[in-house]
Amino acid sequence: MARRRGNSISLNGDGWQFKIDPEGIGDFQEPDGSIESWERSVKFFDSEFDASDWDHIKVPANWQTEGYSYNGTAWYRTTFTYEPDGWNNVVRINFDGIDYYGDVWLNGYYLGSHEGFFNRFAFDASRWIRSGENLLVVKVDAPDTPGSNRIMIKGALKGQSWDCNNPDADPGGICNDVSLLLSRDVYIDGMKVTPYVDLEKTTARVHCRTCICNTTGSVKTVDLKYVISPDNFSGKTSAVTVNHMVVPGFSEIEAWIEVEDPRLWWPWDMGDQNLYTISVAASDQSRALDEMSDRIGLRHIQKVKSGWESYINGKRIFGRGPNYLSEQYQSNMTQEKYATHVRLMREANMNMVRIYIVVEREEFYDECDEQGILVLQDFPMAGRMSNTGDLVRRAVLQGRDMVNQLYNHPSIIIWCWGAQPGIKNFEKLGSALAQVSSQEGPFRFIQQGSSVWQWRRAKERYDWPIDYHLLPGWFHSDDRFGPFLLHEPEEDASGDTVEALKIKHKELLEFVGEYGPPEALPEMDSLKKIIPEKDRWP
Repeated sequence: MARRRGNSISLNGDGWQFKIDPEGIGDFQEPDGSIESWERSVKFFDSEFDASDWDHIKVPANWQTEGYSYNGTAWYRTTFTYEPDGWNNVVRINFDGIDYYGDVWLNGYYLGSHEGFFNRFAFDASRWIRSGENLLVVKVDAPDTPGSNRIMIKGALKGQSWDCNNPDADPGGICNDVSLLLSRDVYIDGMKVTPYVDLEKTTARVHCRTCICNTTGSVKTVDLKYVISPDNFSGKTSAVTVNHMVVPGFSEIEAWIEVEDPRLWWPWDMGDQNLYTISVAASDQSRALDEMSDRIGLRHIQKVKSGWESYINGKRIFGRGPNYLSEQYQSNMTQEKYATHVRLMREANMNMVRIYIVVEREEFYDECDEQGILVLQDFPMAGRMSNTGDLVRRAVLQGRDMVNQLYNHPSIIIWCWGAQPGIKNFEKLGSALAQVSSQEGPFRFIQQGSSVWQWRRAKERYDWPIDYHLLPGWFHSDDRFGPFLLHEPEEDASGDTVEALKIKHKELLEFVGEYGPPEALPEMDSLKKIIPEKDRWP
């Protein structure tokens, strides 16, 4: 998690105004071809608009947790005071999560739009912010319409996507933190840290790619000082300073840092969870410009080609764990709740968790880093999604955000780009997303799709390792449920039995991403307490 620098101001709180807008009148526009009537125009984002009769709501929160059982368009308004300090002249408005579509205005001026429930985004508001009182307006659209689960990237959060969910629930709202980020005219937008561990020499080098934005119109000389220090143990600190000419706009600066006497990060059942803090400070002629820090772990992962034989720091991994979704209304989750959930996984002798078609809040991945749970990270898509070029383009943008946002967490070792996709999704949508992780995060295992329909075709044609979902007893022998069975749909379906599991298609056991059924009976002592003896057979 990019530990946001000290130069930030929280806009969270109870002072936000709120109004649902089922008819879409808040930024009404005449139909195409009509003469626009300014008299009919309603602008909820206008500074002169009277919102005194609106409700009040807490931010961050899903609006359902605040008492609004609703899906569609809703508006948020808040005022805040800003006084320039004469030093930080760039002001960005940062959102850690809006579910699902968001449009943002400041003092009546439009800043931009965003899609996706989990990905952070920010707009440069320096041009429009004023000394004194400012008005921030956010339009949020969280539709729940027929077919929307095929064109929206919400994964398990949509109730229809997982049988463990409330089928009538579909979250919406400003569900994560809102803040102002303050910096000088050159700021750090992000950093991606990749450790390179030489197991034979017991040495480690860290590659850091830092994204810098120069908001001036001229080339500037910037010093970047990198410091890597132990976070949860005592050890040596490493540092390096690089000098770079930064052109106007965004650019990337690369640096290498040698780590003395490196201490490796391990899953909890294999070793210690040694973590480091890496910080980068940008300065211009000895003046501080901006800074950012994050937490990393040094580890080496390797997977044997065309299979799932995997190693961490040279030792073989045997992953075991649950599918996990904290809850549909993620704004309810806290660091303490996540810490408890991860601790329970450890106490159940689990060392890996599959984040089931959702992206959790950053605090969850922090806990996995600290407690040593490996993460198989799904992209928030399941089943047969739309396969249009439009969805592919939108999904690629969010896929890139997911990889870059979670990149520095040592616990994450697998990217998976679709749960139980149809073969057409696998070949088009999944392929496009797998290429994203090949470009943005190639130092982890990449899975184009799990439990793919026609798995043999995917294996033979694409040489894709099998991540199969074995759910005997949950689904009966029926060609409609081909991906869940122990046979191909075109083969004879003799039944999902223990015998079938023992003899049919053992190659499916390369990697079992799901195993069931979850409705399995408990042990006999518990069963006797639940079911009377007369009803206990068969």
